[in-house]
Amino acid sequence: MSITHLFGRLFHLVYQFSISTLTAPARLRVMVEYARVRFRVLLHGRILGKKPGAEKVFGYTVFPDSYPLFGMLVSEIFVIREYEFKAERARPLIIDCGGNIGLSTIYFAMQNPDARILTFEPSPGTFERLQKMKDLNQLQNVELHAVALSEKEGEIDFYLPQDDDASVVATKYADFGTGGRKVRVRAARLSGYISERVDFLKIDIEGAEGEVLRELAASSKISLVDRIALEYHHHHPLGRDEFSLILKTLEDSGFGYVIHAPLPRPVRSAESQAFMVYAYRKG
Repeated sequence: MSITHLFGRLFHLVYQFSISTLTAPARLRVMVEYARVRFRVLLHGRILGKKPGAEKVFGYTVFPDSYPLFGMLVSEIFVIREYEFKAERARPLIIDCGGNIGLSTIYFAMQNPDARILTFEPSPGTFERLQKMKDLNQLQNVELHAVALSEKEGEIDFYLPQDDDASVVATKYADFGTGGRKVRVRAARLSGYISERVDFLKIDIEGAEGEVLRELAASSKISLVDRIALEYHHHHPLGRDEFSLILKTLEDSGFGYVIHAPLPRPVRSAESQAFMVYAYRKG
């Protein structure tokens, strides 16, 4: 990591804390835990070159596949708080699409101890880690599904990095840049899992977000969803431009939205990007 990148990240984290809605003790707890995680990432990952086993975060045990992944996810989920929301019910229903090793699921469980959480993760190696996380931490209100969310039911090809079983770039698209191997996984429609009000829907599924959102709208199940946090993967697969379709689907379904994009940098044609769309019910 360059010095410029490091200072940019530090500035961003300081800014996030400056606008945080957390109480002072909660901020201190997050800062201390993040510093501890970053130290382990630096020492065990960069200096000693170790592969992680079981790791702790806020008292929960997780099983990351790499230290850089672990540090990145802790930063995004617990420091920047990409999935923060205030539940209006004592026992909200939260759907976590793209659960990876379970850090977002842990975040939801910490913020809403009585929440019911449905977590989807299709990558076989990642799902094993996710299942171990749930069992070891005794998360009784969490329901896991080894499913790739799609417009169709059945089985699909799924692409994984060659030597990274828990990568965040496991995907159904061959040109996503994984450079790895292909496996067959179960695919299902998200609408089949929704029969009641959903307080918060998180979607981070490496390029498949458009088709899943459209299927949810076509089934009318999107009317049961209150809020959505969607990570849009621009130009995944390569050359696809469909952001306007996603926004139109949200608008036609009665949502307003805000967009959080990365800091500006020199523009390159057909460059891939990932940014967040936060949608909320209007009226």
